[in-house]
Amino acid sequence: MFTIIFIPLSINFSLPWFIFGLFLLILSIKVFVLAKRDLKEAFHPFPQPKENAPFITNGIYARVRHPMYSAFLLGAAGFSSIKQSVITYTTTILLYLILSIKYRLEDELLRKIWDSAKDYQAHTPALIPRWYR
Repeated sequence: MFTIIFIPLSINFSLPWFIFGLFLLILSIKVFVLAKRDLKEAFHPFPQPKENAPFITNGIYARVRHPMYSAFLLGAAGFSSIKQSVITYTTTILLYLILSIKYRLEDELLRKIWDSAKDYQAHTPALIPRWYR
């Protein structure tokens, strides 16, 4: 991961894409902080829910089921826009694929523990919120 940070900027550097990337990075931090705040004691890095943790569906979780994964993707997309490199764009796509597998596993585990998870998952998008609600 550290090698990606030191990849030089693209030869065809674009200031608007750089600024857009900074915006995405800042947004990713905000989304992550909101998600961590809403999870409280339920927070941990593994797909298996913490034992005796509540099922969180409020705050940012009312808009998107996996906001931490969304934050990681926003950060990766922002970093890719800043670096403007094929390697970083490819890494962002690979991250999306990995997180898609992980969130599907997590959704399955949540359905096994909480009956309300199925309805919540049916009405709440996984990674990208619907702003028209």
